[in-house]
Amino acid sequence: MMSSDILWYPKLSKLMKMNNNIKLTLDIKIDENKWRKIKNIEEFTEKIISHITKLIDIKEYQEISIYYTNNNTIRNLNKKYRNIRKPTNVLSFPAEYPLLGDIVLSYEYINTECKNQNKTLEAHVTHMILHGLLHLLEFNHDTNKEADTMENIEINILKILGHKNPYIIYD
Repeated sequence: MMSSDILWYPKLSKLMKMNNNIKLTLDIKIDENKWRKIKNIEEFTEKIISHITKLIDIKEYQEISIYYTNNNTIRNLNKKYRNIRKPTNVLSFPAEYPLLGDIVLSYEYINTECKNQNKTLEAHVTHMILHGLLHLLEFNHDTNKEADTMENIEINILKILGHKNPYIIYD
């Protein structure tokens, strides 16, 4: 999927300066108001991307888009691009260089997971953005070995960011 497939009228298009002086444009679109439960979601997202990109080298890319939406929109995207007729928590759509791609998140799906897994919305969104970013960088979990590799990267980065292992359900 290309960014033009979803009409990107970003609420925020911000140029971020990374540690290595590489500039990354972050585009954010929010079409589900429930995402506003995260205080200052635009700044929250910028902080997540900034922290993750200090730990994962993406310096050759110039832009990433985050789309905060709902189950209906993500279900339609999942059907159109993956032929799966149900919603999911996160979808990733790589773009052509120098663009990194699009990460799409569903509020209802993620919020339900938070309740079922006793996670905060902020912690789970951080994980889902990281997960989506790894998919953009061609990491997958199609085999056990690939899943182990991807999960270990996520666990280690989230630990550095101050979050618990997302694959353990805590009481």
